[in-house]
Amino acid sequence: MKRWGQGLTWTGLAITVVGIIAAIVTGVIGFGNAVPSEDRMTTIVSSGTVTAEADEDLYLYVPDGAAPAVCTVYPPGQAEVHSIENPINTNFTHEGAQYQSNGGFTTTEAGTYELTCSNPEVLVAPSVSGGAIAGGVLGVVGGSMAAVVGGLILIIGIILWIVGANRMKKSGVR
Repeated sequence: MKRWGQGLTWTGLAITVVGIIAAIVTGVIGFGNAVPSEDRMTTIVSSGTVTAEADEDLYLYVPDGAAPAVCTVYPPGQAEVHSIENPINTNFTHEGAQYQSNGGFTTTEAGTYELTCSNPEVLVAPSVSGGAIAGGVLGVVGGSMAAVVGGLILIIGIILWIVGANRMKKSGVR
């Protein structure tokens, strides 16, 4: 019983530590990848340009509390731009300010798109990634569950180790 307790104790400890590390790492990576990367964000101050690939959804983000942005998009060539009427309402923090989604558009061809907006500041970027958020949540939940199971195994192992050691002590065996 003492040896079983020792084995379960060390196994439980290892599973607990790995679970905690997995929860932290997957949470940081998942939630960190949810927000568009800095190189994919373009700030439009009344007017500006955005370089995009074909068939890319770009969203307009305005600072929290700002009026909704009304932007006119001028595509390269004569291609048509499709507005995103009801985007998923997302928000994130960028350079210390909170931004909220406010419509967007789908590009039809690769190139430079000119934008003229009613707001003095509009951030143009891809959507906040729901898949990355889901991955972060699943990683945190999975890692946490592993840590809980590891903790239970650890507790059972310690109990068996102590009980086994006491029985060996009473019987005179080491």
